[in-house]
This record gives sequence, structure tokens and C-alpha cells, in this order.
Amino acid sequence: MDVFEFVSAEDLAQAPEDPTSAFAYYIGIAQRRLKESLRQYDGDQDGWRGVQDEKFAFHNYIIGVAKAYGVDPFRAMEVPDPETYDHKAIRRFEADLAHFMTQLIHGNAIRERRDSVAIPETLKDKLRSHVNALQTAIDNNDSLTESKKAALHAKLREFLEALDTNRVPLWKLASILIGAMSIGANALQFMESPAVQKLVNTMWTTLAEAKAASDDQRHLPPFDPPQILLPPRRPREERKQPTSPRESFSADLDDEIPF
Repeated sequence: MDVFEFVSAEDLAQAPEDPTSAFAYYIGIAQRRLKESLRQYDGDQDGWRGVQDEKFAFHNYIIGVAKAYGVDPFRAMEVPDPETYDHKAIRRFEADLAHFMTQLIHGNAIRERRDSVAIPETLKDKLRSHVNALQTAIDNNDSLTESKKAALHAKLREFLEALDTNRVPLWKLASILIGAMSIGANALQFMESPAVQKLVNTMWTTLAEAKAASDDQRHLPPFDPPQILLPPRRPREERKQPTSPRESFSADLDDEIPF
């Protein structure tokens, strides 16, 4: 398998900007494509060779993605020698990857939960009414082209869809709102309208109220930076080599003496 059998141009365009999130995103896609490709092989010797080649390509792809996004420790790995790549190397890499992905996925989930809020229905209704008012303002504004109006309405629909989830990531709502403002920024008459400015400011205030209320209920500890991913096993300590024949002889005696 080559790189575009693991990931498509559409997948590349939809990848998250955060490096670790993007790494997890690409690994998930590549693992699914690998499983689909492995179904074609039988359990005979030729089939096993095909499986081994596919898994080697996957191994190579993961290291390449890690280097592109600076994800340790995979970016420090070297591409294995295809001539000596065997079942033992496959098992070891799969175990290491599973260990790191477990840390990565759960670490991201913890951070996303911290950055999300359970908005009460009263505040959701308040935000929905602001969105409806903005939609009306967009339709009634003559300075906006039809394409601008369509783009703004699409952003506001995206905002409402995010609002309907149980826990809403604040960064998502904020990015949607900023995106809508940037679309309307070219139409000064629209953005300078006192009614529009008041609606947007009220929406920001409502989001801040929701975040403050959520934090008070959860009693969150102080923010901690993302933890460094830990290796799957401790590095082995190298045994000190004897510096002289006498030291080697003494060490051998120590191993043989039972007391």
C-alpha cells in the first residue's frame, strides 16, 4: 500500500490542526484501510507474505506521519529493514502503537471534556433566539451578496447543530462565531449595525455565563498542561562490562558463590 491507499486527499483536507489530534486522526483512518486491505489474503504462505508487506507499509506510514507532526517517540524511529521484518517486529510495533494511542485518545478526551460545557436549556434557548435574530438581520441586509448570505446562514446552522449536543466544546462555538464574523467583515454596513453588534456581544456573554456556571458545578482543579506520553516499557539498563581480566574473574566468582 502506498500513502494514498492509506489516506485520501479529502482526508488530508479535513485533518485537525492540533498535531497530536491529527496524528490520532490519521492513525485511525490508516488502521481501518489496513484492515480492509488484509481481507483479500488467504491463510497460506503467499497470503502471509502479503499481510507482512501490508503491515510493513503501515509501519512505514506511521513513522512518516509522526515525523511530519513531531510526535514522540515514533518520529525518532527508523523505518525497519524490509528484508528482516518479521512477525516479532510486527507484534512489538502494534503493541507500542496501541499503548501510545490509548494515552493519546484518553488524554485528548479529558482535555476536550474540560474545554466543553453542559449548557442549560434556558441559555440554549437564549442563544437560539439570538441566532434567529441574526438570520433575520442577514436576510434584511442589502449590503450582503447572496453568496455571503448563504455562507453566513451555513455558519449559523453549524452553530445550532453544535448547540444541540449534550456537551458543547466552547472552542467549536467560538470558532464558528468568529468564522461568521469574518464572512460578514467585508460588508461594513452589516457588521457596523448596532443591532448586529449587540447580538454578537450578547452571544459572547451568554457563552461566558455557560462556561462559568459549568466550572462552578464541576469544581475543576487548576489547569494542567498536556502530559508527556510515556514509553511502553522502561529502557533496559546496560550491564557494565569488566575493565580487566581480574574484575571479570571476580564477577564470575560472585555469581557462583551461594552466600
